[in-house]
Amino acid sequence: QQQQQQQQQQQQQTSSEALLTPLQHMALLGRLIGTSLHLWQLQQMFYDSPDYFNLAQTQWELAQAVEQVLSQKASYLTTTVVRQEISSQQLVIPWFQKYHPKSGAVSSWSTVASWTALEHYSRTEHKRIKALYPQEDRSA
Repeated sequence: QQQQQQQQQQQQQTSSEALLTPLQHMALLGRLIGTSLHLWQLQQMFYDSPDYFNLAQTQWELAQAVEQVLSQKASYLTTTVVRQEISSQQLVIPWFQKYHPKSGAVSSWSTVASWTALEHYSRTEHKRIKALYPQEDRSA
């Protein structure tokens, strides 16, 4: 019985070591957000239509990552993500400039409201684009 308890403790230690720390998790989400924003910008330049289905997946991933960071530590978006991911890539999102024309690309990302608006926009765009490509009913 004592040997079984030791094995269980070893398994618990192994499984807990495999998990990310909260700081690592935030850093991973920050990289995902920066990469998604950059990919979104590239896809908009590459595809002729703003309704291309690959854009829907990028929008979904962006919305999910931003939502998760907003719910856990919103200040991480307005400081670390802006400094490390966005300013280094000089990202300019046309949609964002439409609503924040005077504030500039990087400084305008320094508020939680901007990130909330981006999350909402990305989620709405995902739903809109996904609706353009109805899936066949596979139950038949």
